[in-house]
Amino acid sequence: MTSSESVTYGKIHKNVGSLTLTGPEGKHCLDLDLIKEFSSRLDDAEKDKNIIIGLITSHEGSWFSGGLHYPSSETEQKKVVREFEKLIEKLVKLPFPTVARVKGCAYGAGLTLALAHDYLVLSNDTPVSLRQDELAQDHELPHYAAALLTDKFPPSVAWDLAALSPYVKPPHYAPMSDYVKRYVGWSEDQVVDELLRPSASRIRKDNGNGNINSGNYTVRRAVNDKVVGLITVHSGNCFSGGLDYDSAPEAVLVGAFASLIASLIRLPFPTVARVTGQACGAGFTLALAHDYLVLSTDSTVSLCQNELTEGHEVPSFAAALLFGKFPRSVAWELAVLTVPVIPPNYSPISDYVKKYVGWSIDDVATKLLQPAASLVGPSYSAVRKSLLAELWALVKPTTTQA
Repeated sequence: MTSSESVTYGKIHKNVGSLTLTGPEGKHCLDLDLIKEFSSRLDDAEKDKNIIIGLITSHEGSWFSGGLHYPSSETEQKKVVREFEKLIEKLVKLPFPTVARVKGCAYGAGLTLALAHDYLVLSNDTPVSLRQDELAQDHELPHYAAALLTDKFPPSVAWDLAALSPYVKPPHYAPMSDYVKRYVGWSEDQVVDELLRPSASRIRKDNGNGNINSGNYTVRRAVNDKVVGLITVHSGNCFSGGLDYDSAPEAVLVGAFASLIASLIRLPFPTVARVTGQACGAGFTLALAHDYLVLSTDSTVSLCQNELTEGHEVPSFAAALLFGKFPRSVAWELAVLTVPVIPPNYSPISDYVKKYVGWSIDDVATKLLQPAASLVGPSYSAVRKSLLAELWALVKPTTTQA
């Protein structure tokens, strides 16, 4: 990387932020300096209250990024990988949609950086070339980069990209054509008008829709932190309002959500969802995918599997979760009759939740998680997979990853 390469922050159409990897002659390889500068520019964007629509990342020259710049020292290499992980975590947690516009090459960590955005818009120019080449360059694929692939693509495609390192090029963009083809060749104006503006009413509001990639990343991070239990909580009146069907094709959303549920099921320790507000559709599924569901006595509590009333199918794995947790008659009421679960009786799932109603976070920690600390490990998740065998069969990535 040359000293002329950097990341600049600016505005497009007044309400859209832009990050540009500058230095037209370089590959924008990600060393510590560039990673920290990119992270700082993300901070600028998040603090800018005029950014109410989204953020577009683009680049000068023929390279989006050539990947991580690995120092000769193994210690320094690990530091670069850790700092890049922090950058990806910050990117996926931004409170507005993000778009990577790539009109050149993105290799290794450069592809990871592009995929960490909510949308990937490719030009139809011949310079476009994407490749996850960490293994081909004799580097280990970081766990978070692998997680991102499995979150974004079917298992077979994720495997192709990570292990076989194909070049993704126009005109077909195989093997990720289904993910990118809708947006190929889009101009900056199209991105703003057709992707970002329709989402403007949801930006910076706590409507509980959340970000699937961020959630999946956080779940995986819990494993790395070697915790003995996980409590999922929320701020505001919504645990989750369900899938944001305007943000991506339904099949892509449901696939990503299935990956998140699989990550929860694989966890080697107890999980608890503590809900003090609304959980609808996929939000209800997410709460139920935890081992325990702790509801408050607040009048704002309302859980509803409302996919059908909103004009969407209940995903097969969500139905399997209902059948795995409740008697068939109760599962039918929840999925088909869309009966809301509200205080004070919490029917029709009162038998499932009544023991834990009104518990505080301290109650959960001392009465549920600490007593189970000695059980943490692979055997714990194996029991969960056995009890929810139908669900696990539908969401598990591959047999080898189970």
